[in-house]
Amino acid sequence: MTFRLAYVPGATPGKWARTWRERLPDEPLELVQVPAADATVEPQNVDGQVRLVAIVSNRTGEAMQAGMAAVGRVAPAVTLGAGETATLAVDTGAASVPAGEAELLLTRWTVDADGDEPAEAAAPAEVPTVAYRAAVLAPAADVAAAVAEDCSYDPAAETSTAVLRVPVDNSGSTLPVTFTAGDASLVVAAGERGTLEVPVAWGTTAVDVLADGRLLGTVQAGFPSCATVAWPQDVTVTATPRCTPGDSPAGRPELAVTLANGGGSTWSARVARGGTQAWTEAVTLAPGETREVVVPLGRWLRAPGGSVDVQLARAVEGTEHVATGSARFAGTSCVLARPGASLETGEPEAGEVDGVPTSSRTVGVVLDNTASNVPVLFRVTDRDDEPEVVRMVAPGATTTVEVPRATGAEGAAYTVRAGEWLRGRLVLHVRRRVLAHVRHHRRGRGHRHRTAGRRHRGRAAPA
Repeated sequence: MTFRLAYVPGATPGKWARTWRERLPDEPLELVQVPAADATVEPQNVDGQVRLVAIVSNRTGEAMQAGMAAVGRVAPAVTLGAGETATLAVDTGAASVPAGEAELLLTRWTVDADGDEPAEAAAPAEVPTVAYRAAVLAPAADVAAAVAEDCSYDPAAETSTAVLRVPVDNSGSTLPVTFTAGDASLVVAAGERGTLEVPVAWGTTAVDVLADGRLLGTVQAGFPSCATVAWPQDVTVTATPRCTPGDSPAGRPELAVTLANGGGSTWSARVARGGTQAWTEAVTLAPGETREVVVPLGRWLRAPGGSVDVQLARAVEGTEHVATGSARFAGTSCVLARPGASLETGEPEAGEVDGVPTSSRTVGVVLDNTASNVPVLFRVTDRDDEPEVVRMVAPGATTTVEVPRATGAEGAAYTVRAGEWLRGRLVLHVRRRVLAHVRHHRRGRGHRHRTAGRRHRGRAAPA
């Protein structure tokens, strides 16, 4: 049986071997040199350049210094304890590195088998090397073929967003490459192709495409807005018909449209009676503001109910958008029928009725329609509801109708009606004046004429 003794480069087992042979001459001894360290070297892509990365493990029972040299560059040495592993890296500064070998720079300070301190650090008689494969980084992007698609609109943010799809190519590389553009990134394996999908907001004109931080090209990223504007829930519309000027014969129907903006956007608003397209001038409706817009309802005194259309417009992403709403309103009437009546009397005149001295006067009933804006049909009757006088009086006008004389013996009463309106009785009292006339007649003719000649007007009072 042969005894094998393994030792690492830099160790000096010769003296120990001589002692073995002297003491055990019949037992064969074989010295076997083993690597002091295990290592692998792999190329990596770091920021678009090839980096050679070595994983070094100390297989000895003592500490050592480990470094690496490759492509004319040296990685600083690190201390490895017994059984430890460390990573060494050499940046080549190139996007393409041919296959080659990296040298492991190993040294250690250790005593020999007799415990003697070495005069200098021990190193392997032959520098160990580790092979690495070739590496190429050749990413590309087809910026001319990029297209923005699948536009979507966020009403809350009022922003359109599209997906910019950029074809990227890593087929010429032997290492993975990370492509980036905007907020998007994509790792494409060596020898593969892919599509980089980049969300872009409306208004973005160009996006740079990079591979591991290095510019590949610039993509034109503009696209049409896909914004849509619906009627805002925080804007309310009420439509109230009214007469203007109010409570006046000159009043005509109009519609007061109240717009209340409870939101945070400014709108341009205009209004039209439903189905007419007769839009009012636009008004600005700022956030928190309430505006009134008046819509005429025609020159007639009555207006039927209906609807009013409202357009709200505002610019979103460079384009004016219009939202349309509506509100209902009830019919209205501005008809004013306010008839009036009064008496117009002449001077008292002396006379006789059936041989009895008495006085009388002429009477006219004034039919007043000045407070109305429609014609009114008046009917005038006396105390016995006859004779009936019928007159149509135009709006804003008056007319006087003659009725039978009022005599002192009986007095007079007249009733004026106009539709459902009733003036009641207009009573003219002349009887009292007649009695005075008779009394004065007994005292003297001259006094009688003075009394009868005084101006006297009838008093109108309800019966």
